[in-house]
Amino acid sequence: MKTLITKGKLSVVTLFLTSLNTPILFANQNQFEHDFFYAGAKFGSIRYQHGCEPWAIGCDKRDTAFAGFFGYQLNDELFIESSLIDLGEVNATYFESGLFVPYQGEMNAWDITVGYDLTLTDNFKAFTKIGVVNWYGKNSSPSFEIKDDGFAATASVGFKYDIADKWQARIAYQYIDDLGSNKLGSSNGHIGWLGISYLFKNSKPIKAAEPAPVIKEKPQERIIPAITTKKVVIKPQTTTVLFDFDSTAFHKHSDFINLIQHLKQYPTTSVEITAYTDSLGSEQYNLALSERRALNVKQTLIEHGIEKSRISINYRGELDPITNNETKENRRLNRRATLVTSEIEVEIAEGTAND
Repeated sequence: MKTLITKGKLSVVTLFLTSLNTPILFANQNQFEHDFFYAGAKFGSIRYQHGCEPWAIGCDKRDTAFAGFFGYQLNDELFIESSLIDLGEVNATYFESGLFVPYQGEMNAWDITVGYDLTLTDNFKAFTKIGVVNWYGKNSSPSFEIKDDGFAATASVGFKYDIADKWQARIAYQYIDDLGSNKLGSSNGHIGWLGISYLFKNSKPIKAAEPAPVIKEKPQERIIPAITTKKVVIKPQTTTVLFDFDSTAFHKHSDFINLIQHLKQYPTTSVEITAYTDSLGSEQYNLALSERRALNVKQTLIEHGIEKSRISINYRGELDPITNNETKENRRLNRRATLVTSEIEVEIAEGTAND
């Protein structure tokens, strides 16, 4: 008799998650901010293709499915994902020995898959996954109960949409091949999913500049200098920071830290920030994204003690690229913000000793 298996909670996913080779997963996270963990939930509708025998008096082989999932985005394209799934149930009635006998099949599962993302726009991706499902099923009637478990192959296709910096919606179709066994019966599973996930993105921390060492000198005789001053022109300082794909998180390097120190050293200096995007996505979206990037750089300067009155911003979207957008590396270089300080004139004291 074809199976029908489901509902319950699986502690086996906890075992799977704790058994992952986490040192390998974390190894490069500080170097690549676009690598991150994510978690979410999804619900959908499942249909068991062969949920009942042909001689069933009544058969309900559709039900609602629920799942929680956890994953790790390895880079812009590849990810690993695991789900804990309630695959619903099938109910059927058969005429046996002069009686109408009800049967119920229930099934739960967890899966592990490897996936590939294809970027369509800045915030829209298509994806596909393949992997294996570990299922746990039960088939029961008023007079008996049978349980079994096993493995089956699975594949999914769908789309992901970034609805905010760290929130992502998805829609997908999942196929599970030969779900069940000879003991319980088997059926192909077809599931349509809607889901949402939270992305645990982290930006690289800024390392504070180390203070200059204090050098103790031997006491000397007090000399009263004759004070004179001269005017010196402090030339503008310029640096560029790069952004992750479709993100306001940027890479803070030593030149960025040096520019902050320059602004602190010369408190009358102002700084202008101009932010850009690559050409993926619409012009309107890219203009808004470049504005958010400029504001994030401004906020970072404020958090490091620079007065907001000294900071001005511009945002240009995909205009004025420094190179073409034909390759992934070129698009990375175009996702940038330039910071330019003002030129100022300061007076520096000079002294000569009196005899």
